Amino acid sequence: MKDLSAVLCYVDFSGIFDRNPASPRVARLQALAEVLFRPEGVTLDLGDGPRQYVAFERSNSMSRMGRLSFLRADLWETVRRRIMLDLELGQCQLSKLYAYNGLMLSTGARVEGIEIDRPHRVIVVDNHALQRSARVITVEDVGGTDSVRRYQRVERVEDFSVTEFDGEGLVSKEYAARLNKTLGGRHTSFQIRLPFVKGMLHQVDFHDFFRSAGTTHLTDLWGVKHPVAKVDVILTKSMFKGHGWLAENGKSWEDYWAAFRKYRHALYVTNVSKERPQGFTQLNYQFLTTLSMTGEEFRPRDLPDGWEHSPKEDARQWLTKATETEYYKLRADGDIAPQKKQLVF
Repeated sequence: MKDLSAVLCYVDFSGIFDRNPASPRVARLQALAEVLFRPEGVTLDLGDGPRQYVAFERSNSMSRMGRLSFLRADLWETVRRRIMLDLELGQCQLSKLYAYNGLMLSTGARVEGIEIDRPHRVIVVDNHALQRSARVITVEDVGGTDSVRRYQRVERVEDFSVTEFDGEGLVSKEYAARLNKTLGGRHTSFQIRLPFVKGMLHQVDFHDFFRSAGTTHLTDLWGVKHPVAKVDVILTKSMFKGHGWLAENGKSWEDYWAAFRKYRHALYVTNVSKERPQGFTQLNYQFLTTLSMTGEEFRPRDLPDGWEHSPKEDARQWLTKATETEYYKLRADGDIAPQKKQLVF
Protein backbone atom coordinates (compact mmCIF):
# COMPACT_ATOMS: atom_id res chain seq x y z
CA MET A 1 0.00 0.00 0.00
CA LYS A 2 1.72 3.17 -1.20
CA ASP A 3 -0.41 5.99 0.12
CA LEU A 4 -2.61 6.11 3.21
CA SER A 5 -4.39 9.22 1.93
CA ALA A 6 -6.66 6.97 -0.15
CA VAL A 7 -7.29 4.65 2.81
CA LEU A 8 -7.86 6.92 5.80
CA CYS A 9 -9.34 10.41 5.89
CA TYR A 10 -10.36 12.86 8.60
CA VAL A 11 -13.63 14.79 8.52
CA ASP A 12 -14.15 17.98 10.52
CA PHE A 13 -17.66 18.18 12.00
CA SER A 14 -16.99 21.22 14.19
CA GLY A 15 -19.76 23.78 13.95
CA ILE A 16 -22.28 21.24 12.61
CA PHE A 17 -23.80 18.93 15.22
CA ASP A 18 -23.33 21.44 18.05
CA ARG A 19 -25.46 24.08 16.31
CA ASN A 20 -29.21 24.78 16.35
CA PRO A 21 -30.88 23.09 13.34
CA ALA A 22 -33.46 25.88 13.25
CA SER A 23 -31.07 27.61 10.87
CA PRO A 24 -31.69 26.34 7.29
CA ARG A 25 -27.95 26.33 6.59
CA VAL A 26 -27.15 24.33 9.74
CA ALA A 27 -30.03 21.92 9.07
CA ARG A 28 -28.71 21.30 5.55
CA LEU A 29 -25.16 20.67 6.82
CA GLN A 30 -26.43 18.29 9.50
CA ALA A 31 -28.45 16.33 6.95
CA LEU A 32 -25.40 16.02 4.69
CA ALA A 33 -23.18 14.97 7.61
CA GLU A 34 -25.64 12.32 8.79
CA VAL A 35 -25.33 10.57 5.43
CA LEU A 36 -21.73 9.72 6.35
CA PHE A 37 -22.94 7.61 9.28
CA ARG A 38 -25.08 5.15 7.33
CA PRO A 39 -24.21 1.50 8.19
CA GLU A 40 -23.05 0.90 4.63
CA GLY A 41 -20.87 4.01 4.74
CA VAL A 42 -20.43 6.52 1.97
CA THR A 43 -18.80 6.42 -1.46
CA LEU A 44 -15.82 8.75 -1.84
CA ASP A 45 -13.13 9.18 -4.46
CA LEU A 46 -9.89 10.14 -2.71
CA GLY A 47 -7.74 9.62 -5.77
CA ASP A 48 -7.96 5.85 -5.95
CA GLY A 49 -11.35 5.64 -7.63
CA PRO A 50 -14.80 5.45 -5.96
CA ARG A 51 -14.69 3.35 -2.78
CA GLN A 52 -16.82 2.79 0.30
CA TYR A 53 -15.68 4.47 3.52
CA VAL A 54 -17.10 3.95 7.00
CA ALA A 55 -16.81 5.87 10.27
CA PHE A 56 -13.76 4.72 12.22
CA GLU A 57 -11.93 5.84 15.38
CA ARG A 58 -11.07 9.16 16.99
CA SER A 59 -8.58 10.26 19.62
CA ASN A 60 -9.58 12.39 22.60
CA SER A 61 -8.24 15.53 20.96
CA MET A 62 -10.19 14.71 17.79
CA SER A 63 -13.36 14.36 19.88
CA ARG A 64 -12.79 17.77 21.44
CA MET A 65 -12.33 19.32 18.00
CA GLY A 66 -15.32 17.53 16.45
CA ARG A 67 -13.26 15.40 14.08
CA LEU A 68 -13.68 11.76 13.07
CA SER A 69 -11.68 9.40 10.90
CA PHE A 70 -13.16 7.39 8.03
CA LEU A 71 -11.56 4.17 6.80
CA ARG A 72 -11.93 2.23 3.57
CA ALA A 73 -14.67 -0.31 4.26
CA ASP A 74 -12.76 -3.32 2.90
CA LEU A 75 -9.96 -2.72 5.41
CA TRP A 76 -12.10 -1.88 8.44
CA GLU A 77 -12.18 -5.35 10.04
CA THR A 78 -8.47 -5.99 9.41
CA VAL A 79 -7.43 -2.71 11.00
CA ARG A 80 -9.86 -3.17 13.88
CA ARG A 81 -8.33 -6.54 14.75
CA ARG A 82 -4.84 -5.06 14.67
CA ILE A 83 -5.87 -2.29 17.05
CA MET A 84 -7.77 -4.69 19.31
CA LEU A 85 -4.93 -7.26 19.38
CA ASP A 86 -7.46 -9.98 18.43
CA LEU A 87 -9.47 -9.38 21.62
CA GLU A 88 -13.20 -10.01 21.46
CA LEU A 89 -15.38 -7.77 23.61
CA GLY A 90 -18.71 -8.41 25.26
CA GLN A 91 -20.60 -5.55 26.85
CA CYS A 92 -18.50 -2.45 27.35
CA GLN A 93 -18.76 1.31 27.68
CA LEU A 94 -18.57 2.56 24.11
CA SER A 95 -17.05 5.92 25.00
CA LYS A 96 -14.11 4.17 26.67
CA LEU A 97 -13.71 1.74 23.79
CA TYR A 98 -13.57 4.63 21.31
CA ALA A 99 -11.11 6.52 23.51
CA TYR A 100 -8.78 3.53 23.95
CA ASN A 101 -8.86 2.51 20.30
CA GLY A 102 -8.35 6.15 19.39
CA LEU A 103 -4.99 6.07 21.16
CA MET A 104 -3.65 4.58 17.94
CA LEU A 105 -4.35 7.89 16.21
CA SER A 106 -2.22 9.91 18.63
CA THR A 107 0.54 11.92 16.99
CA GLY A 108 3.92 10.68 18.17
CA ALA A 109 7.38 9.39 17.31
CA ARG A 110 7.55 5.66 16.57
CA VAL A 111 10.47 4.18 18.50
CA GLU A 112 11.82 0.90 17.15
CA GLY A 113 14.92 -1.16 17.81
CA ILE A 114 14.76 -0.84 21.61
CA GLU A 115 13.28 -4.31 22.31
CA ILE A 116 10.29 -2.99 24.20
CA ASP A 117 8.73 -6.47 23.98
CA ARG A 118 11.62 -8.32 25.62
CA PRO A 119 10.38 -10.65 28.41
CA HIS A 120 10.23 -8.93 31.83
CA ARG A 121 11.12 -5.53 30.35
CA VAL A 122 7.66 -4.02 30.86
CA ILE A 123 5.50 -4.97 33.83
CA VAL A 124 2.19 -3.71 35.22
CA VAL A 125 1.59 -3.15 38.94
CA ASP A 126 -1.54 -2.12 40.80
CA ASN A 127 -2.35 1.44 41.84
CA HIS A 128 -2.75 2.15 45.52
CA ALA A 129 -5.85 4.08 46.56
CA LEU A 130 -5.89 6.82 49.17
CA GLN A 131 -9.03 7.01 51.31
CA ARG A 132 -10.12 10.47 52.43
CA SER A 133 -13.15 12.43 53.63
CA ALA A 134 -14.00 16.00 52.69
CA ARG A 135 -16.84 18.48 52.68
CA VAL A 136 -18.31 18.70 49.19
CA ILE A 137 -20.89 20.81 47.42
CA THR A 138 -23.18 18.84 45.10
CA VAL A 139 -26.79 18.53 43.99
CA GLU A 140 -29.53 16.04 44.84
CA ASP A 141 -32.52 14.96 42.79
CA VAL A 142 -35.68 16.17 44.53
CA GLY A 143 -38.27 14.98 42.05
CA GLY A 144 -39.89 15.97 38.80
CA THR A 145 -40.86 14.15 35.63
CA ASP A 146 -38.74 11.81 33.52
CA SER A 147 -37.86 14.59 31.10
CA VAL A 148 -37.63 17.46 33.60
CA ARG A 149 -35.94 16.80 36.94
CA ARG A 150 -35.53 19.17 39.89
CA TYR A 151 -32.32 19.41 41.91
CA GLN A 152 -31.24 21.18 45.06
CA ARG A 153 -27.80 22.27 46.22
CA VAL A 154 -26.45 20.40 49.25
CA GLU A 155 -23.27 20.44 51.29
CA ARG A 156 -22.11 17.31 53.09
CA VAL A 157 -19.08 15.28 54.12
CA GLU A 158 -18.33 12.40 51.76
CA ASP A 159 -15.80 9.58 51.75
CA PHE A 160 -13.87 9.21 48.52
CA SER A 161 -10.96 7.30 47.04
CA VAL A 162 -8.03 8.88 45.21
CA THR A 163 -5.99 6.72 42.83
CA GLU A 164 -2.32 7.31 43.54
CA PHE A 165 0.06 7.69 40.58
CA ASP A 166 -2.91 7.75 38.21
CA GLY A 167 -1.58 7.47 34.66
CA GLU A 168 2.04 7.53 35.81
CA GLY A 169 4.78 4.92 35.71
CA LEU A 170 8.55 4.58 35.92
CA VAL A 171 11.32 4.05 33.39
CA SER A 172 14.80 2.96 34.43
CA LYS A 173 17.77 5.29 34.07
CA GLU A 174 19.38 2.93 31.54
CA TYR A 175 16.30 2.58 29.36
CA ALA A 176 15.60 6.32 29.46
CA ALA A 177 19.11 6.81 28.05
CA ARG A 178 18.22 4.50 25.14
CA LEU A 179 15.04 6.46 24.49
CA ASN A 180 16.94 9.74 24.56
CA LYS A 181 19.52 8.38 22.14
CA THR A 182 16.74 7.52 19.70
CA LEU A 183 14.68 10.67 20.22
CA GLY A 184 17.52 13.12 20.73
CA GLY A 185 17.86 15.37 23.75
CA ARG A 186 18.07 14.73 27.47
CA HIS A 187 14.59 14.11 28.80
CA THR A 188 13.50 12.60 32.10
CA SER A 189 9.79 12.10 31.42
CA PHE A 190 8.11 10.52 28.41
CA GLN A 191 4.44 10.52 27.44
CA ILE A 192 3.90 7.15 25.77
CA ARG A 193 1.41 5.17 23.74
CA LEU A 194 1.21 1.39 23.30
CA PRO A 195 -1.86 -0.67 22.40
CA PHE A 196 -4.32 0.04 25.26
CA VAL A 197 -1.56 1.87 27.15
CA LYS A 198 -1.26 5.60 27.76
CA GLY A 199 0.42 7.74 30.37
CA MET A 200 3.65 9.30 31.53
CA LEU A 201 6.89 7.52 32.40
CA HIS A 202 9.30 9.26 34.77
CA GLN A 203 12.98 8.34 34.93
CA VAL A 204 13.94 6.81 38.29
CA ASP A 205 17.01 4.72 39.04
CA PHE A 206 14.91 1.98 40.60
CA HIS A 207 17.52 -0.67 39.81
CA ASP A 208 19.84 0.97 42.33
CA PHE A 209 16.97 1.57 44.77
CA PHE A 210 15.81 -2.06 44.80
CA ARG A 211 19.39 -3.33 44.87
CA SER A 212 20.12 -1.26 47.98
CA ALA A 213 16.88 -2.54 49.55
CA GLY A 214 17.80 -6.15 48.82
CA THR A 215 14.79 -6.64 46.51
CA THR A 216 15.49 -9.09 43.69
CA HIS A 217 12.03 -9.62 42.18
CA LEU A 218 8.90 -7.54 41.53
CA THR A 219 5.40 -9.05 41.48
CA ASP A 220 3.07 -7.80 38.75
CA LEU A 221 -0.70 -7.37 38.60
CA TRP A 222 -1.20 -11.06 37.79
CA GLY A 223 1.03 -12.37 40.59
CA VAL A 224 3.96 -13.15 38.28
CA LYS A 225 7.45 -12.43 39.63
CA HIS A 226 10.00 -10.58 37.48
CA PRO A 227 13.76 -10.18 38.12
CA VAL A 228 14.39 -6.54 38.99
CA ALA A 229 17.51 -6.48 36.81
CA LYS A 230 15.41 -7.26 33.71
CA VAL A 231 12.64 -4.73 34.38
CA ASP A 232 12.99 -1.35 32.65
CA VAL A 233 9.42 -0.02 32.57
CA ILE A 234 6.90 -0.19 35.41
CA LEU A 235 3.37 0.64 34.29
CA THR A 236 0.52 1.17 36.73
CA LYS A 237 -2.85 -0.48 36.23
CA SER A 238 -4.42 2.89 35.44
CA MET A 239 -2.08 3.18 32.44
CA PHE A 240 -3.09 -0.21 31.00
CA LYS A 241 -6.62 0.25 29.72
CA GLY A 242 -6.92 -3.31 28.40
CA HIS A 243 -6.55 -5.13 31.71
CA GLY A 244 -10.22 -6.09 32.01
CA TRP A 245 -10.56 -7.11 28.37
CA LEU A 246 -7.42 -9.23 28.57
CA ALA A 247 -8.91 -11.10 31.53
CA GLU A 248 -12.29 -11.36 29.78
CA ASN A 249 -10.59 -13.16 26.88
CA GLY A 250 -8.64 -15.47 29.18
CA LYS A 251 -5.33 -14.08 27.95
CA SER A 252 -2.12 -13.20 29.75
CA TRP A 253 0.45 -10.41 29.63
CA GLU A 254 2.58 -12.70 27.45
CA ASP A 255 -0.35 -13.04 25.02
CA TYR A 256 -0.50 -9.24 24.82
CA TRP A 257 3.11 -9.08 23.65
CA ALA A 258 2.62 -11.98 21.22
CA ALA A 259 -0.16 -10.00 19.49
CA PHE A 260 2.02 -6.88 19.74
CA ARG A 261 4.71 -8.62 17.69
CA LYS A 262 2.22 -10.26 15.33
CA TYR A 263 0.87 -6.88 14.22
CA ARG A 264 4.22 -5.05 14.32
CA HIS A 265 3.17 -2.53 16.92
CA ALA A 266 5.77 -0.26 18.51
CA LEU A 267 6.28 2.21 21.32
CA TYR A 268 5.19 5.75 20.47
CA VAL A 269 6.39 8.81 22.37
CA THR A 270 3.88 11.64 22.07
CA ASN A 271 5.58 14.18 24.34
CA VAL A 272 8.68 14.62 26.48
CA SER A 273 9.77 16.77 29.40
CA LYS A 274 11.49 20.08 28.74
CA GLU A 275 15.27 20.08 28.90
CA ARG A 276 15.26 23.47 30.63
CA PRO A 277 12.82 24.87 33.20
CA GLN A 278 10.07 26.99 31.67
CA GLY A 279 8.83 30.28 33.10
CA PHE A 280 5.23 29.44 32.23
CA THR A 281 3.20 26.33 31.57
CA GLN A 282 -0.09 25.87 29.76
CA LEU A 283 -3.10 25.65 32.06
CA ASN A 284 -6.13 23.50 31.24
CA TYR A 285 -9.65 23.09 32.59
CA GLN A 286 -8.71 20.06 34.70
CA PHE A 287 -6.62 22.23 37.02
CA LEU A 288 -9.46 24.69 37.41
CA THR A 289 -12.08 22.04 38.22
CA THR A 290 -9.97 20.38 40.91
CA LEU A 291 -8.55 23.43 42.66
CA SER A 292 -10.12 24.57 45.91
CA MET A 293 -10.55 28.11 44.64
CA THR A 294 -13.03 30.88 45.30
CA GLY A 295 -14.46 33.12 42.63
CA GLU A 296 -12.48 36.04 44.02
CA GLU A 297 -9.24 34.08 43.70
CA PHE A 298 -10.07 33.27 40.09
CA ARG A 299 -10.93 36.89 39.21
CA PRO A 300 -12.27 39.52 41.65
CA ARG A 301 -15.74 40.75 40.77
CA ASP A 302 -14.84 44.43 40.96
CA LEU A 303 -12.25 44.19 38.17
CA PRO A 304 -13.20 45.95 34.94
CA ASP A 305 -14.10 44.04 31.78
CA GLY A 306 -11.69 46.30 29.92
CA TRP A 307 -8.40 47.74 31.14
CA GLU A 308 -7.35 51.38 30.74
CA HIS A 309 -4.11 50.64 32.62
CA SER A 310 -1.99 47.55 33.15
CA PRO A 311 -3.44 44.90 35.51
CA LYS A 312 0.04 44.80 37.05
CA GLU A 313 -0.76 48.07 38.83
CA ASP A 314 -3.36 46.27 40.95
CA ALA A 315 -1.63 44.96 44.09
CA ARG A 316 -3.89 41.91 44.35
CA GLN A 317 -3.18 38.48 42.88
CA TRP A 318 -5.70 36.38 40.95
CA LEU A 319 -5.48 33.45 38.57
CA THR A 320 -5.88 35.29 35.26
CA LYS A 321 -3.74 38.30 36.20
CA ALA A 322 -0.58 37.18 34.39
CA THR A 323 -2.53 36.41 31.22
CA GLU A 324 -4.39 39.72 31.32
CA THR A 325 -1.14 41.59 31.93
CA GLU A 326 0.61 39.97 28.98
CA TYR A 327 -2.43 40.58 26.77
CA TYR A 328 -2.54 44.21 27.86
CA LYS A 329 1.15 44.66 27.00
CA LEU A 330 0.57 43.09 23.59
CA ARG A 331 -2.47 45.17 22.72
CA ALA A 332 -1.14 48.39 24.25
CA ASP A 333 2.09 48.28 22.26
CA GLY A 334 2.17 51.46 20.20
CA ASP A 335 3.50 49.64 17.14
CA ILE A 336 0.70 47.09 17.21
CA ALA A 337 -2.42 48.94 18.22
CA PRO A 338 -1.84 52.69 18.70
CA GLN A 339 -5.56 53.38 18.38
CA LYS A 340 -6.54 51.17 21.33
CA LYS A 341 -7.31 53.11 24.49
CA GLN A 342 -9.41 50.53 26.32
CA LEU A 343 -8.69 46.80 26.11
CA VAL A 344 -11.70 44.55 26.59
CA PHE A 345 -11.31 40.95 27.77
